[in-house]
Amino acid sequence: MESYKPYVPQDLDELTDLIGSMVLGSPNFVDTSGYFPDRTIESEYFALSEALKVVRADLGEERYTKLVAMMDRTKAFFTSPVDEDSDEVWVGRNLLLEMLELVDEAIRSQG
Repeated sequence: MESYKPYVPQDLDELTDLIGSMVLGSPNFVDTSGYFPDRTIESEYFALSEALKVVRADLGEERYTKLVAMMDRTKAFFTSPVDEDSDEVWVGRNLLLEMLELVDEAIRSQG
């Protein structure tokens, strides 16, 4: 079996889908379906980091910089707790939701 290679979103809509799935998959991002047994927090954050680079021009420099900082913070919140309902996990999820709002703002500005 090939090892899991995360798909890197290529536009803002796909980035929205990725961040939305991260909200649902946090904090450990383990695939319970068995389709992606090698999916990890590292693979998800790799995809997010690369996607932000791909859509950087569409986001604008200010949004891009904010999103990268928020991405780093969310990952830190998800790597420390052992309890999926800890305050840190909820803070991380809420930050992901704020990231979605920034991406949606970029989509609307392209109008």
